Amino acid sequence: TVASIFSERKFRREKGLETIKASNHILILGWHYDGETLLDQLLRRLPHTATVVLVNQLTPEKMDSLRVKYPEHEPLFVWGDYSREEVLMRANVRYAHKAIILAGRQEGETAAEVDQRTLITSLTLKSLHPKIKILAELLRPENKPYLERAGAEQILIRGQYDSSILAGALASPGLFQVLDALLNAEEATVWAVEVPSGFQGRPIKDLADYLKEQYQALLIAIYSEGRPLTMEDLLGDEPSAIDDFIRSKFAETGMSYLFGRSKMEFQINPPDTQVLGPHHRVVVIASHPPKF
Repeated sequence: TVASIFSERKFRREKGLETIKASNHILILGWHYDGETLLDQLLRRLPHTATVVLVNQLTPEKMDSLRVKYPEHEPLFVWGDYSREEVLMRANVRYAHKAIILAGRQEGETAAEVDQRTLITSLTLKSLHPKIKILAELLRPENKPYLERAGAEQILIRGQYDSSILAGALASPGLFQVLDALLNAEEATVWAVEVPSGFQGRPIKDLADYLKEQYQALLIAIYSEGRPLTMEDLLGDEPSAIDDFIRSKFAETGMSYLFGRSKMEFQINPPDTQVLGPHHRVVVIASHPPKF
């Protein structure tokens, strides 16, 4: 009956078993003790129209509590092991925009095993959707080169910046509070903004003055994406088992072309005279992202 069909769909949606129909969405793969903080900070920075899909093995009760906590966004859920292709397909990975892989450690797992799952997941993501942007979290810094070769554009090592923040806080009283406020978006935070066409070909000072006057936004950096990288760009100079594994993974799907990622170039506190180009983005500190 129609009622039983709707009941089945409702059950599958609530249990995270339904196939996602969204496109251009963001995948959060995995979960750990800081997952809710990540979700909270991400949703603060996204427009209400953005769709976030959580792929993990949380309990239905935890899923429901997150739905209730964020009624304006109401994140979608897919239940299962995010390193498995069939689970990623239910999350509609081929139409996703970005993926975040969290280094969540299951009971009895070693750090090496967690990082290995992250590597496999990155390879699987790229084999299913070569142009997806991947941000991944690692537990061991020595695994970063392998994950770069697997196609992850941005890699964060757990606890990487803790010592730097502590040292800065000890050397300069008040610095910790400033950094904490920026990172947690308490009043102002950091935003990336595309350069308006009217400022392309002009010195960066023109845009910096405009942002300050119109939006009370402070320009602190500039970046641009260079040429796309091929698989061979990411492989090591010397043959290795990980390189062979990457090649075989992509050979299975016939992928020998571009990863869909680009080399990024950036500059903090750029000179006022630097000329802005069509591929530049600027980074600003402001309470809200400037909208042109």
